[in-house]
Amino acid sequence: MLFIRQIFIALISILYFFGCATMSQQQIEEYQETIPYCIENVDCKEKWAAAKQWLLDNARMKIQIYSDDLIETYNPPPNSPNLAARIRKQPAGKYTYSITANVWCSNLIGCVPNRIDALLDFNKYLNNVVVVNDSLYPNMLRDTNYSKLLMGIGYRIINSKFIITQVYSGSPADKAGLKVSDKIISMSGKKIIFDEDISEIFERSSFGDEIEIIVKRDDELHPLTLKFLSESELQNIKEANEIKPTKSKENNMVNIEEKIKTLKKLLDNQLITQEEFDNKKKTLLEKF
Repeated sequence: MLFIRQIFIALISILYFFGCATMSQQQIEEYQETIPYCIENVDCKEKWAAAKQWLLDNARMKIQIYSDDLIETYNPPPNSPNLAARIRKQPAGKYTYSITANVWCSNLIGCVPNRIDALLDFNKYLNNVVVVNDSLYPNMLRDTNYSKLLMGIGYRIINSKFIITQVYSGSPADKAGLKVSDKIISMSGKKIIFDEDISEIFERSSFGDEIEIIVKRDDELHPLTLKFLSESELQNIKEANEIKPTKSKENNMVNIEEKIKTLKKLLDNQLITQEEFDNKKKTLLEKF
């Protein structure tokens, strides 16, 4: 009886091992390197909807929680291979969020679909969502005061690899054909690993220059040519996206100018001092 019991425990242990096997190092790195990201409302809204669709297509348990930053199914019943899932959206930088999944089942033999395959498929599914948002790249230019060379990408350095997490619509990176999950291997013949490597390339480049980029995509190397904006193109974008005063602001300015003219007349007629004029004028302009 003891022998049979020992065999039973051994079988359960083997089944548990194969059913709940952890990721290999290679799979861990692939998962880390393909975590999907979104930026600002339009991009995040589309990718969050895609995350829900992936869950509906792959998890076999009903959704019990759906909010702006959490989607979660019910737990599976005992011994069920049905996949349950929890998806989170979390801050990962300025205007940027990561979208990560966790999946599980209660079956010792394994989940349907396979847990590891499901996690990698989730990342790939979201990274294939292309959202056209033409405001992101101009906003990036505005944030840097239109004075820097910018590719128009978001990125993470993971496992000593320079990995693209975002490609902004209409940017030089977009026009060059770069894609999310591409790994930049070199630029202008220089190996890229750290931020400083790209900064060095940019310091040697000027507006309108072309640079050669080698990226790794699906285990294949792809040569691409990226062209930075020329100064005239940059100026056109700047003028097209210049923040103009609203009608109410224009009206306020007209009123302030009239009040300053009135103050000037009082000053000319020596009804107020120069100091009083300066102080009142300053107060009016500060209100605007």
